[in-house]
Amino acid sequence: MDAPRAITVAARLRPFTPRELGLQDEVSIIQMPKPGVVLLLCKQQPDVYARQFIFDHTFWSFGKRTSSLDDPSTFIKPDSPPFADQATVYRTLAFPLLQRSLEGYNTCLFAYGVTSSGKTYSITGPPENPGIIPRLVDDLFREVGARQSAEVDYSVELSYFEIYNERIRDLLSSEKGGPNGLLVREHPVTGPYVEGLSRIGVRSSTDVLGWLRTGSRQRTVACTEFNEASSRSHTIFTLYLTRRTVANYPFGGMIESVYTSRINIVDLAGSERQEPGKNVDERLAESCQINKSLFTLGKVISQLSQNSNHPLRSDFCPASEPRPRRNGRPIAVEFATPSRAATPRRQGYVSYRDSVLTWLLKESLGGNSMTAILATISPSSLHFDQTLATLNYVKKAQSIVNSAMINEDPRGRVIRQLMTEVARLRAAAATKAEPGSPQAFELARLRELLILREREVIELSRALKEQTYQQFPKETRSASLRRSVERKPNVPPPSDVSHHFVDRSTSPIRNTIVDLSPSIASTPLRRPHSLCEDAEPLCMLNNSVQVQPNVRATHTQTTDVWICSADDYQELVTKTAQLRSKLDDVVEDKRKLKRCLDEAQFRNQMYEKIISKIVHSLTDRTIRMEELSKPVVLSPGPNSVKTDEAEITKD
Repeated sequence: MDAPRAITVAARLRPFTPRELGLQDEVSIIQMPKPGVVLLLCKQQPDVYARQFIFDHTFWSFGKRTSSLDDPSTFIKPDSPPFADQATVYRTLAFPLLQRSLEGYNTCLFAYGVTSSGKTYSITGPPENPGIIPRLVDDLFREVGARQSAEVDYSVELSYFEIYNERIRDLLSSEKGGPNGLLVREHPVTGPYVEGLSRIGVRSSTDVLGWLRTGSRQRTVACTEFNEASSRSHTIFTLYLTRRTVANYPFGGMIESVYTSRINIVDLAGSERQEPGKNVDERLAESCQINKSLFTLGKVISQLSQNSNHPLRSDFCPASEPRPRRNGRPIAVEFATPSRAATPRRQGYVSYRDSVLTWLLKESLGGNSMTAILATISPSSLHFDQTLATLNYVKKAQSIVNSAMINEDPRGRVIRQLMTEVARLRAAAATKAEPGSPQAFELARLRELLILREREVIELSRALKEQTYQQFPKETRSASLRRSVERKPNVPPPSDVSHHFVDRSTSPIRNTIVDLSPSIASTPLRRPHSLCEDAEPLCMLNNSVQVQPNVRATHTQTTDVWICSADDYQELVTKTAQLRSKLDDVVEDKRKLKRCLDEAQFRNQMYEKIISKIVHSLTDRTIRMEELSKPVVLSPGPNSVKTDEAEITKD
């Protein structure tokens, strides 16, 4: 869910009507000195403003004209502030809502104001100067065509109905829907909806505008004192967007995600002040129902604004404070316990079901929707009170906070989230052995250390052999050997001693190198090493001695004697001790490497267990989401107090 977002409010000032010009009412009571600021001037003193309002957007569409609102060519656009035409209003207020709807959010746009203030003109407009709906539909299908692909598919449906005298009538159907009109139901997830309402699939903006003209011809309009074709009902035009995306998971196949969103465009009937003797019975009844529903809408807006503006309740006086006194005598005041000094305020009851209009717009006011309100106001002093009431209402609505969220199919969302988690865990387990991970670097470092230790052992062995061979000249080797034998007649031959000592001292090194050779050979950092290099000194020694066959055999048998002679015995012991120390380092590094490999294997097993648990829980969560998605049927009862109380008890 996204962060809570307040309702966007804008005000648009229309030009004077011919009737107002005929009454010599040519001075506007509305001024917009800078963007976002509306000044309401006093009727008696035009130079003094009575109230100041600050909104998100302001549209100055005021200008003298000689004909009706439907003829934009007669507008005289003032130099300051900039004139706001239909395209400016749409781009500023409605186009951002369209972008959010394509992402999966519910959106809603209200047109609220006094009768004849230009609500319908702003919403639909004439063919030569279209309003919000025609422009939004054109951009909608342009965006859908650009985003459609093999993995993403869009479908669009529409509905169009009016609320006349608290009864719902489908404007796209010839059926009346019974004496009480269509019924309102409430879904536990998606909120209120109209049962039996026509939803027509459309493929282009031409289809939408055709159905819009068909529905507009069936709207209830009448001639009133201020408007020749005044809307006598509230109309709600809704576009339903469905986006289907397909994602391919390597271990789960093709997973489809469904996103649904709604665009509600509400054209409210204008409020009217009743004067005795000027309305016939039918117009009077219509005006009463319109004012009643608008009064309920204003009450809902006030309740929601109070819930949003007072998060804490701290209007109590702590009992520990001294009692105030007057003339030496204590004054009776209310005290509260210290625990009630600052308690969270409970959300007050919001009377959505007091009218059909507010019940259907429940999600748009304080619910799951991104909402904008366009307040259309008149420059005439004849509508001063109604204009002030309109500005006060939308100012309160500016503090209402909605909690919009992307509407994704719950089953598809759970499956996608679980598949994403499984993919993340598999990737985490795979990185234990993949290049670039910290574990891979540690393993490579240990393997490189093993290779370096192996090379050091080989180089030291080679250096020792070469140093020993070069240290004794050929003519002194035999004499040295004879003197050592004569001095130690009871000592075993030097060859036997050297063989026994060298085999015993170097056998751990050889065994360790043999044990480590498979792991060393498996690393990519190892470079090939020729075993012939170890025998190179011996080959050079054999080739350098040119003797008879029997002498050559004797020389071959005494090679170890020359390397490990008695005079060099102490030096050989020192070198062997150094090799043993280096061997211990190699063994310790191998032990660390084995611990790292065991730890990685243990983590892989743990990840596999977690993945198994997540996959097994998928079925249970899917079943629970299917149960929550079943609709709950509620009776509307907007006209009956008893029925309304019963429905509230059920909720």
